[in-house]
Amino acid sequence: MASEQPPAVDYVLVAEFDLLEGSVIRCQYPQPIPGLDETHLAAWMLPEGAHLREDDWTVFILNRPMPQTAKAAAKKENRKSKPSCASASASVDEPASPKRNPSTIAMSSGPIPANIYRYENEWLPIPDEQTICTLSFALVSTPSASTRVNYEDPPSLNMASTFAEEGRTSVSSLSTEATGLPTWELVIKDSASDVTLLTTSVHEDLQFTCLQENFCSLYTLDGIPIGINFLSTNDQEEFQKQLTERLENDPALYQYRMSLRSSLSNASEVSTNPSTANDTADTSTEVTVDASSSVAKTPPMMYCLSLLRNKLDKTVRRGAMVKSMAICTRHQAFHLFKPLLILALDRYFQQFSSTTASTVKKDPSAVTDATADRFAVVKQLYETLNRMSFANFPLLTSVEKRIAKRTTPGLLPREGNEKAEFVTNVSWDRAQVPIRIPLALDPDELVEGSLVMLVSKFKEAAMILYNAILEEKRVLFIGHTLPAGQVCQMVLSSPLLVSPPLRGLTLRIFPYADLNNLDFLSVPGYIAGVTNPMFEQRTAWWDICCDLSSGRVMQNVRSVRDNRGSSAVTPANAAASWEMERHFNSDQEFIHEIESGINSHFGEEWVRSRFMDYTQHIVNMALGQEEFADETTLQKEYDSNWTRIDRLRTTKSFAMLMEDRERIQTESALLSVFPVDRHLRRLKIQRDLSESDILRIYSDFVNHIETPEHLLEFLSYLPENQGGLYPVAVGLFHPNVTVRRHTVTLIKRLETLPVGMKVISRLNYYLLLTYHREMKGSTDINGLADRLGRATIVE
Repeated sequence: MASEQPPAVDYVLVAEFDLLEGSVIRCQYPQPIPGLDETHLAAWMLPEGAHLREDDWTVFILNRPMPQTAKAAAKKENRKSKPSCASASASVDEPASPKRNPSTIAMSSGPIPANIYRYENEWLPIPDEQTICTLSFALVSTPSASTRVNYEDPPSLNMASTFAEEGRTSVSSLSTEATGLPTWELVIKDSASDVTLLTTSVHEDLQFTCLQENFCSLYTLDGIPIGINFLSTNDQEEFQKQLTERLENDPALYQYRMSLRSSLSNASEVSTNPSTANDTADTSTEVTVDASSSVAKTPPMMYCLSLLRNKLDKTVRRGAMVKSMAICTRHQAFHLFKPLLILALDRYFQQFSSTTASTVKKDPSAVTDATADRFAVVKQLYETLNRMSFANFPLLTSVEKRIAKRTTPGLLPREGNEKAEFVTNVSWDRAQVPIRIPLALDPDELVEGSLVMLVSKFKEAAMILYNAILEEKRVLFIGHTLPAGQVCQMVLSSPLLVSPPLRGLTLRIFPYADLNNLDFLSVPGYIAGVTNPMFEQRTAWWDICCDLSSGRVMQNVRSVRDNRGSSAVTPANAAASWEMERHFNSDQEFIHEIESGINSHFGEEWVRSRFMDYTQHIVNMALGQEEFADETTLQKEYDSNWTRIDRLRTTKSFAMLMEDRERIQTESALLSVFPVDRHLRRLKIQRDLSESDILRIYSDFVNHIETPEHLLEFLSYLPENQGGLYPVAVGLFHPNVTVRRHTVTLIKRLETLPVGMKVISRLNYYLLLTYHREMKGSTDINGLADRLGRATIVE
């Protein structure tokens, strides 16, 4: 059984933030992930604004199927193979060397006119809209920290004072101090007075990005966004050309990168070559690659959980060490590995001390044993998680999962009250850490999701989000100033609004995204999370934008126009477009019920089941298989929902649903014979069923539900939140004696299964007493109570 399970963890990654190199990957174990750009991995592991908090976490998904447009973009980005901490030779990835002294290279130059902006929840001009500034580059041998003069701005933009207060210097100063070489600075001046407004170092983490025609942005060293509105496209292209030339020919950056990579290479050589390491070192810390391992031609989709730590340390140049460690796994329950990831990252910080870091930077040849083994914890984490025992791991069928999920929530359909989870232990430093793996996860259910949190945040506007996901619109969650972990959790929660019954949403969720990689924009109906406020300004990129800071849900004007078939939609009425939808009233009634339940502490599982039932109702109408209490209700429901039903039928999720139905119809022991699910819905909903209809339904139950396999599948269609067995058991009260006898026969058959006894035991005493009487004395009433585990029934 264990051999059928994939490894617990496929890769362990380590990323760090370096002042000169920016966000970089330091280690991929046991080997580099094929076909992925390290720049993207590092950006996902070190989210924007990481320096503002002590810790954070992100989730990203690798190897997901992509549309052709995204595949082409990804192929263009994939460059040469990236280094692994398990290979010494692979660790040396030399940057291109400047061909000669930059002061002698013929570079593009000349001031470029533009309007300059800073971002404070919106773009604000520096110093005003009328001021034309000039941008130019200067090669300085004694660079100064970033400065500003002659305009009023909030303290956050006073980069000179910020650096002074934190005891730091600019990247230029660091480069000059470390290498003795000059470096480039970007200088912004008022064109009229020639007064310098701002200077900032040209560093590799500028993230120069064009947000729209002639409007671009970049980050200063301390993460402040600066907007540049060029006066023409030619000016924009000229600036981009000049910036690229400076980045490629900065001697200080090049020299520092080379010294740092040299130290990493030496450390890796020691860790991978036992003969150069300390003879007394434990061989268990050697970092090696299994030669027998191979990369699958079609790599599996992997969920990556990354934990970041920002540790203050006055002995390092930046005043803090920012490091991140991630695990990549094929298991949906990736969050369960977080305790081990926390322990491993703590150990990594201990092994890679600030003393070691400063020693290597001053003298790359002085590689200590501690430096050589700093990646040993990566190997330890990888091997510890993959030593988890999966002996006796139960593989549930789809029917068993439905029962464990909804019929007897949290319990397996077996003897006793065994929980629907697999418990195993892993050893870490002689301590046993329990890992509990859920066995009944739905296809798009990720452990971190919480609909209670999502509805509590967006209130009634959560239904705008619900309909957007149902109709596969582009949804963006933005959490400016918030931890990336909160944004990721909201993205992971959103599929639960409609899944189940729909599926395939995991293929289009991007829990954390940034401007370094915009491939997700080519995925139809994407659901993405970002922390950069610039995404909000790019309205062409999204249909729905959910602001986590304020709880607002904004709709794109163009998206509303497309849905309503009108060109008269404006920003003013776009916000109210949901209220104009036919299904607004039913959505309002439903979300008020959910909010009331949350306020009454009904819990996460109740909220999920209610959204599942609501979505199933819409899906059944789209399939033409829904049951209604009467004709009036039928007409009202279709009139209210026909617009979103039409949109739903065009989605990929609905196409996948149709494929699943065809497969299940063939594989099911009951559905291939008679429509058991529709029979049950008719019993629950319809008020005017004739006696002949009811008799036919119960006759089908008795004639076709006989074997244990049939009985299990039958129970899987009886969720506890919809009354469980009650809609069937009320047949005990029917005036037709044949219906009553069929009901008794069916319940007696259910008694033969442990899970059947659990379901029967949840019926009320009045139904149980009636059941006993209808059996005509075939067993004593207290014997029935004993079998059900209930108190003695007093007749």
